[in-house]
Amino acid sequence: MAARHTRNGTRGESTFGHRASIDLDRLLARWRREDKREGRMSAVEYNDRRYRLGFDPL
Repeated sequence: MAARHTRNGTRGESTFGHRASIDLDRLLARWRREDKREGRMSAVEYNDRRYRLGFDPL
């Protein structure tokens, strides 16, 4: 959330936001690797399927 609220460190508390953005990127990359290794579909594919089935998160 900190990365989003600071627009990846370009607004507000930029040092903290930049660090949060780096952490976010690392976590997303790790989760993508873990999903691929375990044979799970990607988050993009998962959400695409849900939207095609009529899921509306809002």
